[in-house]
Amino acid sequence: MFVLFEEDGGFKVGSLLSQAEASVQVEMASGKRVKVKRAALLLEFESPAPDVFMQEAQATATELDPDFLWQCAPKEEFNFQEFSADVFGATASARDKAGLLMALYQAPMFFYRKGRGRFRAADPDALKAALAGAERKRLAAEAQQAFHDALVAGQTPAVFYEQALSLLIKPDKQSVTYKALESAAHALQMTPARLLLERGALPSVYSLHHARFMQQCFPHGLAFPVTNEDILGAAEAATALKLPLAEAQAYSIDDASTTEIDDAFSIVDRPEGGWRVGIHIAAPGLGIAPESPMGQMVKERASTVYFPGDKITMLPASVIAAYSLDEGQARPALSLYVDFDAAGQRVGSQSRVERVLIAANLRLGDWESVLEQPIDEIDEGQLPWAGIKPMLRLAEALRRAREESRGRPEPAGRVDFNFYVDWNPANPEARLHGDGQARLVARRRGSPIDVLVSEFMILANTAWGDTLALARLPGVYRVQSMGRVRLQTQPGPH
Repeated sequence: MFVLFEEDGGFKVGSLLSQAEASVQVEMASGKRVKVKRAALLLEFESPAPDVFMQEAQATATELDPDFLWQCAPKEEFNFQEFSADVFGATASARDKAGLLMALYQAPMFFYRKGRGRFRAADPDALKAALAGAERKRLAAEAQQAFHDALVAGQTPAVFYEQALSLLIKPDKQSVTYKALESAAHALQMTPARLLLERGALPSVYSLHHARFMQQCFPHGLAFPVTNEDILGAAEAATALKLPLAEAQAYSIDDASTTEIDDAFSIVDRPEGGWRVGIHIAAPGLGIAPESPMGQMVKERASTVYFPGDKITMLPASVIAAYSLDEGQARPALSLYVDFDAAGQRVGSQSRVERVLIAANLRLGDWESVLEQPIDEIDEGQLPWAGIKPMLRLAEALRRAREESRGRPEPAGRVDFNFYVDWNPANPEARLHGDGQARLVARRRGSPIDVLVSEFMILANTAWGDTLALARLPGVYRVQSMGRVRLQTQPGPH
């Protein structure tokens, strides 16, 4: 005697060795003996041999049409052996019953399992939805295979040109196009990005990097999440602020590509000898309340993003224009005034919030060569601003003092490179597609004008950092140790 039973979600057959009240002992074809609960037994038969029986039963199951069985099945829950009489007649064989069992088991859309050997026919609406879903999956599988074959064969369906960036940046990994792209790339032994790039679906590598950066850092787009009224109010606040006007006029020093001017310098002679140097920093925060919509937006953006050929500003253009230290304008600024004696030693400092009149926006150029000669031989008449000469003298004194404190000189002679991109003017999407020519301009690091600007910026940072630290107020500091740079709220070496 042989038995058919269910175990671990599948059907098995074996020889019946012994029986007890609640279980039986069965010997499998491998010789292994197992204990089977009576509740798991589904059929008993005498012939043919178990392996032949299962083959014949599966053949019967294959011949049975699930839709036909569903139409014939009772509406209520039923046992497969009872149902076999309706399908095969009262003389149904064990093989027929086993075949019916397998057919029901293998048609989960048509029949729901309600226990060992028991089923219930699916409701018509549920079956219709399930069949429609199965058809969609079949069509999707066919489309996926067609896309895969085309990509492997060297063809690129139009959908991959349309979805190239989305497939690589934030893909729907369950979509037909993504699965086809991934499988084709695997078959061709390359990455999906490389495959799309080689087929021309991506305009350039730059376009992919740019899109990935935008998705990661600006997932909601570049539009400022504030109203026009908020922007207008922040811009108009620049002129509405009742701030005193600085006594000295200031000059900014930048390269020709700088569009928003955020720092400037002034210098005047002190009656008792020496100089008073002003370091003036543009202060749009004076017109933006921290808890206002504009203030919250600025806090989230945190900084302007600079990269070769373009930038993403932290503030709207009209607000930048209202606070930029443009020549001929008196703009709000946070000023640090540092007094130096005739020997170039610091003798005092103070900070002010004020309006500063910008005399000129100086641009780097050929006039810098005048500063290559010894300071005493520099002709101030050849400079765009007479204050550059005394400021350079003070800047070199500041650098010497820092080098003595640090115990080693600043590295000299290194070359910096400025990166520019000349975008294709004929392509309106050139900045997105990377359609441009890169241009690298070498600039010797540590030039006299670099020393001037950097030393007074370092002086401003350390002076204001000391003020915050002594007042036990937090600030954002960029510090460096063991070759690593990080941001923290306590001052440290850099």
